Amino acid sequence: MKKFILFFSVLLFLSQSSLFAHDKKILVINSYHKGFQWSDDVLSGMEEVFYNHPEITINILYMDSKRVSSEEYYAKLRELYKLQLKNQKYDLIVAVDKFAYDFLIKYYHELFTNEPIVFTGLEQFVVEDVQKQGLDDRIYGILEKRSIPESIPMIAHMMPNLKKLYIINDASANGDDSEPFIQQAMSEHHNQFEIEYIRQSTLEELEERFSKPNKDEAVFFVRFYNDKYGNLYKNSQIASMINKSALPVFITDTLFIGKGALGGKLVPVKNVGIATGEMSIDVLDKKIPPLHVMTMVDYIYQFDVQKIKQFEVYPNAAVKDFELVNAPLTFFDKHRKFIDAVFLISPFLLFLILGLIHNIYMRVRSEKELKAIELQKNKHQQFIIQQSKLAEIGEVFSSIAHQ
Repeated sequence: MKKFILFFSVLLFLSQSSLFAHDKKILVINSYHKGFQWSDDVLSGMEEVFYNHPEITINILYMDSKRVSSEEYYAKLRELYKLQLKNQKYDLIVAVDKFAYDFLIKYYHELFTNEPIVFTGLEQFVVEDVQKQGLDDRIYGILEKRSIPESIPMIAHMMPNLKKLYIINDASANGDDSEPFIQQAMSEHHNQFEIEYIRQSTLEELEERFSKPNKDEAVFFVRFYNDKYGNLYKNSQIASMINKSALPVFITDTLFIGKGALGGKLVPVKNVGIATGEMSIDVLDKKIPPLHVMTMVDYIYQFDVQKIKQFEVYPNAAVKDFELVNAPLTFFDKHRKFIDAVFLISPFLLFLILGLIHNIYMRVRSEKELKAIELQKNKHQQFIIQQSKLAEIGEVFSSIAHQ
């Protein structure tokens, strides 16, 4: 008995030790602030993956780089992180977008030791940058390549009479990353129609510029979070500008679909987070080699039905497979709860109907039987009456004969 208890205790200890040995800690450094929809969607996708791995715990640091991005600020942030991360050990560092990635590459050796890095959301990756810092043995990543070269010919197919295309891309560091792809696309199509490239503006100026309808013009919106004065706009403000536009607005990701944009070939932002989470698991499990960098290519075509009707611009000519959003509600959509309730109680209604049918059948049968009994009773009564009358007649004849 003592041996059994000892064996069980050792087994329990080893199992607990094994469990704790597999616990993993991930530090996520987010370039932006909580409430910035792009990074919130990416984090949502990552957390969806990590939810299925209870051995993983995550800690998120927000850099707030959309509001402040000076070298002085990053130097102060480095000192703050030194204090925060002191005596902390992580199994993996995830850098969400460009600011966090650049910060990590620059200050890695001051903040960390040998933790691997997974970056996500970048549009460009230069391997020489990490080799200079001696980090090429611990870098992995997800590139979010916007479909800029493919979108412009798609717009031209959807609008055969297109004469002018406005391209909007703010003057941020993220905008700088998209710049080469935009310039290349512009050079390929500048002979087909006029292209006006807007980087320095404000939302108010854009609203004014796109306030007059013109069937020969369109807007290709890449991003516009910071205006020419450095002011940061909320997603709701950007969506309002897009929705007010008297020109059709094409986009590159899912952030503004259903919020005023006509649509386009889109990067599903949450899927970027899911891919990042899955890569993080692979890195922890040592399933992929360093410098494994994957480009997101699972685009989706989505278009807003209401905007298609408003501008009479249809995707059918340019795109074979696409999804529609903001479609008018069908009868089934409008009365979904009622229909679901009917389907839920339909088995009981069926039994009730069958019961009622059976009850009606039994009543009809009983009524027929009662009628038959009544008919037989009436026949019997008539027979008795006839016999009684015959008897009376017999008595009369008998009396006459006796007389």
